Amino acid sequence: MPPTSGSTLASSPPTPDRPAGSKLRQRPRPVGGIGGCPAGTSGPGLPREADAAARSCHYRADAGDPGRAGRFDHVDPSSAPEAPGGPHRSPRGPPGSSPAASPDEVTGSPPASTTLYPQETAAAEVAARVLGAAVRPSDTGELTLAYPDGRLAALEEATLGDRADLRLAHLRRESDMQWPAPARWWWQVAIHDVRWLPRLREAFPVAARTCEAADVRRPGDLPAGVIVTVPDLHWLVHTRPAQLLGHPTVLNRAATVTLGPGRSPDRGMASVVAALPRWLGSEAAIRARCRLDRRRAAERQLYLTIGCTEFVADALDALARADGVPPATPPEWLAASHLWLAPVLGRTVYLWSRDDGWSRHEPYG
Repeated sequence: MPPTSGSTLASSPPTPDRPAGSKLRQRPRPVGGIGGCPAGTSGPGLPREADAAARSCHYRADAGDPGRAGRFDHVDPSSAPEAPGGPHRSPRGPPGSSPAASPDEVTGSPPASTTLYPQETAAAEVAARVLGAAVRPSDTGELTLAYPDGRLAALEEATLGDRADLRLAHLRRESDMQWPAPARWWWQVAIHDVRWLPRLREAFPVAARTCEAADVRRPGDLPAGVIVTVPDLHWLVHTRPAQLLGHPTVLNRAATVTLGPGRSPDRGMASVVAALPRWLGSEAAIRARCRLDRRRAAERQLYLTIGCTEFVADALDALARADGVPPATPPEWLAASHLWLAPVLGRTVYLWSRDDGWSRHEPYG
């Protein structure tokens, strides 16, 4: 399957009729480090806490569930949505222990499995669709892409921000993002300024409950005395980061969150370049990099699902709205051959590879 027609390369124009994935042949550079973690985790720009996390990210099982060996960054019971049948994950075998893929065992999307979370399933589907590869089935929780010429790519996903609101249908863009209903009405939230998404997520329940109690459909219709006395309402009404609209005749339905009209103040995406060291230095990303560094394949690809996160809000807004690609490469200490950036809002994903640089794609049907 060739890359989607809406994609453009940042470094050079695409070569006509090039077989998908045929150029991405460079093997990742050897890396060392402690406990299998990338040796460059203390490179320029990486936060000190990330470097400390890298030194402690040994391959261990979760203390409460040995079946989650090596995958503890995805298994926070307070925030991570459970996979069908529960969050059990099979232990992984040693690098290179899986047999070679055969045409009969390669499929176009991950099989239904209790070893995958929605973010991982979506990551595999998007990567396979963009690269023209197939997802190799696995019962160990590892994601592997198989190219038509037989080359294999190891894929690891890391979710930045709150996982509780992420559902597979939304990650596939088959439905809008959903937030739990704070009271009884159905609410529509159209976000105008993505930079305020974390605070909006916190203020929304207060606004919705207050409106329902006063029987008004919009926060701006509340009495002025109420707006002034509640800080979240005052901020929401006067800053206008989003439009909230309640529907009193539709009850007990999750709120739907969409990207409303607006333009990114950072259309050149410089904020994304500045954000990359912090994203890659987050706890979830470091652990994914550690897992990726232990795998053996022609390519090692890191997929970042970027959600409602409190840090580097300008960059999330740029990913959701800008129409270009980041103007600079990821940090040199990144050992992966490919880096994916997939914001939870908008319809664009960004791919960087050592051979082709940055490109943008719209893989959602």
